[in-house]
Amino acid sequence: MANVNAGDKIKSNNFGWFEVIELLPKHRACIRFEGFNSTVVACRRACMQGSVKNRYAPSVCGIGYLGYGKHKPSTNKSKSKSYVAWSQMIQRCYAKGNRNESYIKKGAFVCNEWLNYQAFADWFCKNYVDDFRLDKDLTVMGNVMYAPQLCSYIPSEVNLLLGSCNKSRGEWPVGVSRIGKWFRCDVNLGEIRRYTSYHRSSGAAFDEYKTIKESHVKKTAEEYKQYISSEIYNNLKNWIAIEYPE
Repeated sequence: MANVNAGDKIKSNNFGWFEVIELLPKHRACIRFEGFNSTVVACRRACMQGSVKNRYAPSVCGIGYLGYGKHKPSTNKSKSKSYVAWSQMIQRCYAKGNRNESYIKKGAFVCNEWLNYQAFADWFCKNYVDDFRLDKDLTVMGNVMYAPQLCSYIPSEVNLLLGSCNKSRGEWPVGVSRIGKWFRCDVNLGEIRRYTSYHRSSGAAFDEYKTIKESHVKKTAEEYKQYISSEIYNNLKNWIAIEYPE
């Protein structure tokens, strides 16, 4: 094709058909890919060659897309921190596999805004802290949606506080396992520290777990108070251990 004109329909090399909506100054054109409502500004030469890219097309788990904006997924073949965080978030919610089973089972999902990498990267640049973890669970307890108003970067020690091995503990209460005729209370106190004790009943073992765990959670909230929001701090201070959490 020697040139492009408004109304032309062209097949791109990798993203299907697009229509030229309007010719713009500086050898550019406004185009719209088939099946998408949003328009894209592209170089006319790229249109003629079919090399234009549709950054609204899903590229991660069939749902997350790069979008158009200032944030690049990589520089010099090295993936950016924001792109790694974004793609991992998408994969946790939508990539099937044992590693993501607990997220998918709980119905975790990403809000529509953050399916666009550009929107997530905007938030990331304002909120990211080195060596902290992206958390969606503690601002609103029981939350399953990754969204800007519900997420924050918090210390790893806080992020991992309330995790429980529901799958591995079997029929016993959280923090309790059976060893022969004894019931073991096992409390993760962070890093490599653990508290362990043995009891004659699962109820007694859980009571011990509840006392130690709640105390540890409150202590950790105090220790990291300056690094977490008031919502997270209050939720941790008021947290109560439940025998059989979902």
